[in-house]
Amino acid sequence: MGLMATVTSEAELESDSEDENEVYSKILIEELIESLKELLTHFEHRTNELKDLKEKYVELMKQQESTLLDLKASKEGLRGFEFICITYEEKLKYLCQKLQEKCYGKSLSKLEIALEDFIISGIDRS
Repeated sequence: MGLMATVTSEAELESDSEDENEVYSKILIEELIESLKELLTHFEHRTNELKDLKEKYVELMKQQESTLLDLKASKEGLRGFEFICITYEEKLKYLCQKLQEKCYGKSLSKLEIALEDFIISGIDRS
């Protein structure tokens, strides 16, 4: 059994003729079936590869989203921690000033407070 196809020549196209030439393929049906099977097998392998790649992509996107959420939570946590530190530092300075006022019986000048802050910050560095 051979394959049949039709080809229209240019002369026939120009003359708008309805006559067509028949061309028969020399490929056997078994060879054609075998070729189609090979193509389908190749297509199936490629489809499976693409499915695997898609699954990996989806997993990576989930990991990235999770990482971004973790980073955002960490950033928020650090902001809260920084706020607490600043608040405690201000409270501590206020309490130190009040304690010094009670100990010395008078309030310290701004220069004295600045000097003590400078000394304390120098101690914090070491």
